[in-house]
Amino acid sequence: MKQIYIYKKPCEGYHGYIHHITTWQELVSNYQEVKKLYPQQKVLLILDDENQCDYTSMHATLSDELDFGELDGVENQRPLEIAHYQQQILKAENQAELSTIQAKMSMYNEEDFKAIAYIHNNPMSILDDGIDNMKMVRFKVADVATDSLKIAIQPNGYFRDDLNTFENYFIIKKLAEYGYEIIGLGASLLGFVKTDAFNDNTISEIQHFLLSIYSSYAVEVHDELYEDIAITENNLFLELINNNDFLLLPYIEGLGDYFP
Repeated sequence: MKQIYIYKKPCEGYHGYIHHITTWQELVSNYQEVKKLYPQQKVLLILDDENQCDYTSMHATLSDELDFGELDGVENQRPLEIAHYQQQILKAENQAELSTIQAKMSMYNEEDFKAIAYIHNNPMSILDDGIDNMKMVRFKVADVATDSLKIAIQPNGYFRDDLNTFENYFIIKKLAEYGYEIIGLGASLLGFVKTDAFNDNTISEIQHFLLSIYSSYAVEVHDELYEDIAITENNLFLELINNNDFLLLPYIEGLGDYFP
């Protein structure tokens, strides 16, 4: 049963939730329905581990680059905060470089790649349980300039070895060039769906981009173990792109610690 609940008085950027989700495709379909309700704004789903996602987002926004502070006499400063986050994300001095992303993700091992494969085969496993133990996903709605800037609705990436908000934006913006739209994020994952702009002719480019982020070759580590993993990575990312209309990409260290 499809259920979209919208708060009458949105607070802290929350507008509602989708509950009684039985399949990943149902979630995506409901996401598209919510987008139709807010044609002038952008919709962001909160995916894996909502509470932890809120916690790390709160700390991420206290960084020197994102901190907005508190305004006296302003009842709801949330729209001002999001506008500030957008500005900071777009500043030239805050633009991330691929090399820093590679350095953080370069130590992904066999267990981490197994976890990436697992969540694509079982995407419902990343969602929180809600009413009657059915899957439920909260969504936020806000005024942001582009789909890629939806990360300003829920900036994330707090721990030292995880990708930060600016590094996540780098990935989001790059995948948008290939026809992937970010639909949500969680405590450990960025979620994307293919759009009509997706072109099969760019599959090898997307594969190379993902390998450049998660492959151990990014830091020129060469031994028998890493060569075996590189073969697995190469096949894995190609299969994920070819066989799914979505991508779930980790931005944390050690995804294998959280998913089978």
